[in-house]
Amino acid sequence: MNFKPFIEISTSEIKDQTWGISKQFLKVHELVYDEESTPIISRIDYRENKSEITIYFQVKDQGFFFCITMNSKREIIGIYTESSNSVYLRAQSKEIKKEDLEKLCNLMVTGGHNIGDKRGYKKSNVFWKESVIFIEPNQEPDSFESKLEKLLNYLETDKSGVKELVSKGDAYIQVLMDFHNGNTMLGGPYLNLRSLKKLSELGLEVNFDLYASGNFYRDTE
Repeated sequence: MNFKPFIEISTSEIKDQTWGISKQFLKVHELVYDEESTPIISRIDYRENKSEITIYFQVKDQGFFFCITMNSKREIIGIYTESSNSVYLRAQSKEIKKEDLEKLCNLMVTGGHNIGDKRGYKKSNVFWKESVIFIEPNQEPDSFESKLEKLLNYLETDKSGVKELVSKGDAYIQVLMDFHNGNTMLGGPYLNLRSLKKLSELGLEVNFDLYASGNFYRDTE
């Protein structure tokens, strides 16, 4: 699909601010621009089943995103902020080394540390007391619901390995969400029946860490 017309429409909205939410948000926050003074796009999400495109714009000094959604007719149908979302499987152990935790499954490990590794800076005298591995297949900007679905679909490709991590590595799903605190009404994560069923079948619990940052909305008049 040619995304250029959608990018032009969204950048025009950022410039002209015909929607109230655009005026509100861009009065209290700046987007990040490139050398040609064009807003930097962090991701373009095309949902073919809904014939919708959402463009994620990077916000200066913040983790959350300014998003504009358009339909197939190139009409803007929604403008909102999307929280910065990390959704991953975390497994840990005070007895098992990191490399041995990794061998419990056939999934791609995207991060972690070993028992005895230094925490923080190289000169730090604080050391990790447990081994940890992370499995986060989707690290791009996306909604919590979409990230959870993609993670569970990936984990289902090695159910026995995940159950080994749960049994021997106390594995669970960790969620980090950083919302824009524009008017104190943050919204929140939603778990549908399909995801709940998959979590149950894999024996996984979910832990949420929620944060709010950014500037409050002000009167645009």
